[in-house]
Amino acid sequence: MSDTFVKLLGTRGSIPVSGAEYSIYGGATSCVFVRMCGEAIFLDAGSGLFAGKACLTPEDKRLSILISHPHIDHLLGLTMFAPRFGDVQTDIYGKVRSGLTIREQLSRLMSLPLWPVSPDSFGADTRYFEPGESFAIGGVEVTTLESNHPGGSTIYRLSNAEKSVVYCSDYEHTELHSDALAEFAADCNLLIYDAQFSDEEYESRKGWGHSTWNEGIRTAERCGAKRLVLFHHAPLRSDSELSQIEASAGSGTISFGKCGEEIAL
Repeated sequence: MSDTFVKLLGTRGSIPVSGAEYSIYGGATSCVFVRMCGEAIFLDAGSGLFAGKACLTPEDKRLSILISHPHIDHLLGLTMFAPRFGDVQTDIYGKVRSGLTIREQLSRLMSLPLWPVSPDSFGADTRYFEPGESFAIGGVEVTTLESNHPGGSTIYRLSNAEKSVVYCSDYEHTELHSDALAEFAADCNLLIYDAQFSDEEYESRKGWGHSTWNEGIRTAERCGAKRLVLFHHAPLRSDSELSQIEASAGSGTISFGKCGEEIAL
């Protein structure tokens, strides 16, 4: 495995699902692990984060969690994320949403009567940051772009001197936003893109804050992405349906993300 790689821990959108018909592409919600410049970085903290401990090594003394937005399907993995009960420094990044800091957002979710353990109960040294347009995590340069999603969301680009990953979850395309995203993601090695709908489904779901796999393919072509991974699958779209759609895409550089998949960069 390359020293720079991505592991898909959660690829499902909106709500976790389970059952044999979701065993290949997975039922856990949004979470992607990135190993870059020796840093352990999680993009979003959906239910896929529950499996994130296996991505860490004894050498990891710090992990970073970049939250796109505080909808429950992107946060619920934090409630049971084992490393936060240990001694690994945990840095959580998230923008102010609805007037609440990322710490306040988590406290809203993790408090009685909804949850018995507050963020203050974790044993790990936890720090909270509001990301600006750009910042650094060790040798990783992180840049951000505001998405088009109800309540707001953040698109992240992680880069080092040679490789770059763009994480575009919970994003609805418009002409204006598509132009901005194509520029932001220019020449990236990997584009991870919200593909909850087909073009036909999208016509009756405008304003819901999600895009289509067809638009993801068009975006990857526009920005020159070396590889496209489509994720945030519709909750009830089965493995067989996703496999059929993936086959019709017709390119080895385009795939529908599978839970547990590792991608070397």
